Formats: sequence, C-alpha cells, structure tokens
Amino acid sequence: MSTRKNVAIGCAVTAVVLVAGVIGLGVWGIGVMTEEVKKAEISPSVYEEAKIGDAEADIRARLPEEDSWLTSDLADQGPKLPDGATCRHFTSENDQGVDFLTVFRFCFQDGKLVSKETYKAT
Repeated sequence: MSTRKNVAIGCAVTAVVLVAGVIGLGVWGIGVMTEEVKKAEISPSVYEEAKIGDAEADIRARLPEEDSWLTSDLADQGPKLPDGATCRHFTSENDQGVDFLTVFRFCFQDGKLVSKETYKAT
C-alpha cells in the first residue's frame, strides 16, 4: 500500500473514533443530567401531603435519597432558614417551560418537620 493510502486510512479511523467518543460523551452527559433532574424534582402532591410535625423519616421516605447540585443555590433565594434546622430544597416537576422555578423547602429538626415553604426562584 502506498503511504497516502495509509495516511487516509489512519485519518478515517481517527475521525470515526473521535465521532464515537463525542457521541458517547453526549449520551453519558444526558444520562447524568436526567439523574440530577430526578433528584431535584418532586410532585406538588408530596409537598402538599407533608404536615408540620410529621416524622422526618416518613417525609424523607417520599423524597429523593440524594440532593442534587441543581438545587444547591435555591436556599439563598428563599425566605430565611429556620435556626438549627436542616433543610432540603426541590423544584416542582410541573415547571417545565416556565421562566421561574417553584421551590419546595422542607426543614427538619429533632426528627420532625418544623417548616415547609414554597417560593419562586429564577
């Protein structure tokens, strides 16, 4: 084979590997984002059904297990956090296509729900 043909084959193989790599990274990225969105969103009914004084374990059983980095800055946009409470923030799964997010905040202290708030964030 000629040197030109070898170079052409090498370039073609490299191009195929690069395209496959970019596609693979894109699929992986979509999967990661999908998982993060699942950790960030809850149904409004979950928020509505929670009552002040409910056991923390009962409410947490209905929430995603892990926090999402997508909701990490929502605490800064809402009302003041209760002193001594541990809070979790979620967005509404009904907010697709709107210019704001409905935030649901659950705050726990001593094993009970001590505060729940909803507010709009951008």
